[in-house]
Amino acid sequence: PLSWLTLSGNYTYLNFDSPQGALLNRPRHRGSFSAGTQRNDVIQSGDRAAAVVRVYAVGARYSADPTQDFEPRQLGGYGRTDLALSYGLDPTVAPLTLTATVRNLFNRDYSESIGFPAPPARFLMGFRYQL
Repeated sequence: PLSWLTLSGNYTYLNFDSPQGALLNRPRHRGSFSAGTQRNDVIQSGDRAAAVVRVYAVGARYSADPTQDFEPRQLGGYGRTDLALSYGLDPTVAPLTLTATVRNLFNRDYSESIGFPAPPARFLMGFRYQL
């Protein structure tokens, strides 16, 4: 919508059952939305910075319950938000990009499968050097 803003999204509707019933860990509704921006010459000439926020939404689904002889049981849907940031130096000076990511930004408590809770908010930092 704006020259500095990129928006994208996707949605998947799965309407499929096997002869044994619903597919396990396959939600009928799943989607994501992301908003990102990239700017040049932020601190010095030739550098670049980027930020992306991505929101995931996953609907209810059936999952094998390990506490009940792996009988399928419905598991509620969840939403998760991730944030990714990057800052790259001028490539003619040093082809170095610093990155930082926060997964599960709002520390939501959810499980992708029964008995396997998703990790809490986690922070990842790193760098890329291009040869």
